[in-house]
Amino acid sequence: MEAENEIREIEGANENESSPSNPKPTPKTVRTKVPEVEIHLYRQGKGPINVFKSSLGGWDQDQLEVREILEKYGFKSIFAFNPASGRGAPIRFGRNGRSLLGYRDGSVIHVDGEPKVILELDLVLFLFDSILIFPVSLCYSNYHFFLMFCCLIKILLHLAIDDKLA
Repeated sequence: MEAENEIREIEGANENESSPSNPKPTPKTVRTKVPEVEIHLYRQGKGPINVFKSSLGGWDQDQLEVREILEKYGFKSIFAFNPASGRGAPIRFGRNGRSLLGYRDGSVIHVDGEPKVILELDLVLFLFDSILIFPVSLCYSNYHFFLMFCCLIKILLHLAIDDKLA
């Protein structure tokens, strides 16, 4: 009897590993669907500048990866945004970079981002005001014309800054 059990075990193992009809065994894999949301991304209410899918994370797989969005698009903060009314509520996140509130799989979220302020360009404008305009304006007799010219240059610099951020 012991010999029969051994033979059956060996035969059973041989049938599972390779059979004449199926030479390769099929590995068993388990696929799980990663929950995702569709994000319509706006910048200061204009756009959408991008539409993409983002996977949800966290223990319950229902939290938005906020820090990734902030870093990728250069935002200092993002808001859940209603394009019809233009109103938004800030999306808060914890130390782990995930949203505090949960989202459902397959949801469509309109997100408005507030861009980071570039300090170097603000410093250039400040230096332009303090170093160039004031001393030179004292030298010119036509002071008002010179101030108008400097304001025009500042407006052009601001437009260049806005174009760089957009």
